[in-house]
Amino acid sequence: LDQAYPICLPPFKIFNMPPLKIGFACPCCRSKGTRERQEAKSGYPDDVPFLCGSCEDEGVSLPDMTVHTIPVETGVVVLEASQAFEGLTDQERSYALALSQADWAGAKICLLQCSPESVPIFALLQLLFSAQPVPELVASALESGLSQEEVDQALMYCAAFYGNVGNYKSFGDTKFVPQLALERLEVFLLAGKAKSEDVKELWQECQNAMYSLKPRQRQMGLGAAKGISTYFSGNCEEDDAEI
Repeated sequence: LDQAYPICLPPFKIFNMPPLKIGFACPCCRSKGTRERQEAKSGYPDDVPFLCGSCEDEGVSLPDMTVHTIPVETGVVVLEASQAFEGLTDQERSYALALSQADWAGAKICLLQCSPESVPIFALLQLLFSAQPVPELVASALESGLSQEEVDQALMYCAAFYGNVGNYKSFGDTKFVPQLALERLEVFLLAGKAKSEDVKELWQECQNAMYSLKPRQRQMGLGAAKGISTYFSGNCEEDDAEI
């Protein structure tokens, strides 16, 4: 995903081989279908994304996946507060606990203010991680046929989602998507002890929106030309916000 993908592909006529019908999912709109790709055997890696016909006709550019994914090397910082907490009085500890509980309860509104799909994604991850300890989930995912790299990519997406309370970066306001393929993330989600029927229902609700990188969905902003905003209706522009 971090390699530079070709934007302009060679025209079909320069190849002598017949067209091939290749199944794919568009990285922008997630529409699934087939297209004639003679270039499929021309040396391009299997993971090179191709736009669907509609996005291609609209002149949509391929998303820069180095911007819209979180590298697995990204560190997770733990805030150590036990020593400070032990230095508080009983009354101060009760206040700190109540404040943290209120923060967590109120944080849910950030999901709706981030994106429509953040709510079912959050419910899905809560269902997944509340069913068993993370080490057990990882072991089950590896037994299900995922590689260690794929498991790391899945966990990194989950950590980034929780850290940003949504699927847009707190700094930069750009959308991030999982590095591993949609079908492989589904394997990860179903590998644990969470009730499969509930997992499938939430997954069906959010999977396409989770991976979608249509131009307007790639960043937050007010107006069709700048991005999405759940503070305003989808048809609002900056002029509508002026007093």
